[in-house]
Amino acid sequence: MNSSWLLVFKEDIISQPAQVQKALFEHLVLLVLDEPGLASLEASAARQVVRSVFIHSVHSRFPRLNGEEIANRLKFRTSVFIQQHGRKKVASSEEKLHCDAAALLLGWNEIADYLDKLRRKRRSLRMWGTIAALVVMFLVGGFVFVMAAPVQEAYSLPEPAQEQRQPLEER
Repeated sequence: MNSSWLLVFKEDIISQPAQVQKALFEHLVLLVLDEPGLASLEASAARQVVRSVFIHSVHSRFPRLNGEEIANRLKFRTSVFIQQHGRKKVASSEEKLHCDAAALLLGWNEIADYLDKLRRKRRSLRMWGTIAALVVMFLVGGFVFVMAAPVQEAYSLPEPAQEQRQPLEER
């Protein structure tokens, strides 16, 4: 399997376009499809395991790993999540469910909603952070200007121009 797509896990997946996120999820499904414990789970539990692995991998980047190491880490996380999520959701022996890629890909809609919510939250926090920084800059700038400016006497209105002129006769 080509592991170059897995290198996207090094970057910020939330800021990537939805097409890239979906392609990365599809590659993750193909990677973990042959995990031994995944086939023994019910379809909903298997989808939950794959969703958990993807969301966990979105939040924790792999900065110094290559594609093969990322694949091994994802398989390990899958086995850990199979043990956590799949204890009570094992399919019975008479209805042994074969886990296929199409069943696992049904979990994408929930992941897409979750990633969109995270993207909107980041955008909102960035906007409010910018507004707060501008307000602080204006307040500090105004305070510095008031403290640094020399104190002047109270402004008085100039006298009207007619009173300042002397009549022509007096000259």
